[in-house]
Amino acid sequence: MKSYFGNISSREYQDRLIKDNDKYKKEIRYLLNKDNLVIVDSKDERMVNLLYDLKKKYKIYFLSNMIDITHDFLKDILNDFDGGVYSFEEHTKKPDEKFFMTLINRYNLDVKETIYFDDKIKNIEVARKLGIKAIKFETINDVLENIF
Repeated sequence: MKSYFGNISSREYQDRLIKDNDKYKKEIRYLLNKDNLVIVDSKDERMVNLLYDLKKKYKIYFLSNMIDITHDFLKDILNDFDGGVYSFEEHTKKPDEKFFMTLINRYNLDVKETIYFDDKIKNIEVARKLGIKAIKFETINDVLENIF
């Protein structure tokens, strides 16, 4: 399945997914309907708790390729971050270097003091190219092992 983010609306995102995956049209519309998002998108309580534990000691920012309806579902947690950048607002996405630089510049981050976690190696490579310590993770344990 191809995915799209950045400079398109959530409706355009759905339409492109359906164009490339027509046999899943019904499922795509269902899953990306904002009223159904709560059913399919769950918040990992361990990650949420980790966020609040880390906030006691560190500033926490995010760089997200999420679409606007996902943002609406997660905004209660996202508002607890110290800041962040959304692809749907910036009209670009990871792994675009400009997207990373938007976050760095907006919040005056020192790349030498920044740790970036992502589950995609192409995003990790861009962060490292910019001088950021970047760690690939798949589970919460990967994060814990590299923070504490």
